[in-house]
Amino acid sequence: MLVVLLVMSAVLATVTAVLAGGLLLPSRHVIERQREVAASLDTVWHRVATPANYATWQRHVRRTESLSDAPLRWREFTVDGAFTWQCTEVQAPHHFSARVIDDDVQRRPERAIRLEATANGTRIHCTETAVHTNPIPRFVYRYLLRPEPQLDALLDDLVRTLQAATAPTSAR
Repeated sequence: MLVVLLVMSAVLATVTAVLAGGLLLPSRHVIERQREVAASLDTVWHRVATPANYATWQRHVRRTESLSDAPLRWREFTVDGAFTWQCTEVQAPHHFSARVIDDDVQRRPERAIRLEATANGTRIHCTETAVHTNPIPRFVYRYLLRPEPQLDALLDDLVRTLQAATAPTSAR
């Protein structure tokens, strides 16, 4: 009986700590990252603004399925499940943003990618915004799921494939 009471107390303390920690966090979570790549603005734009090709350069995307062209909607089948995205803004060739529109996704992230031509190629600015109304998923997302590495991986994948596409081929 004492063991059960101790286990229940530990569970209650953990849930209380997670709830309190989640309540202290802001409900809106914003992550910003940027990279520069030696590729033209048009080349980068084509990769970013063509969801049908996401599986060719994003390692976590297994395949995509086009749902509509106006508004642009697609479904990404990833290692974490399937997510429906809808384009929210396009200003070719400088800005592309989209958000998850699935009803069963708690945080519904929005991702904005802004491109800027530089002397050496293109600077890629990526911002992901998510709103968590429930403090427990807010805590879990912030401290356990850590969205920053996912956004870093997306940009690293984009830069890697762009560099591979623009690298000179070696003579045989």
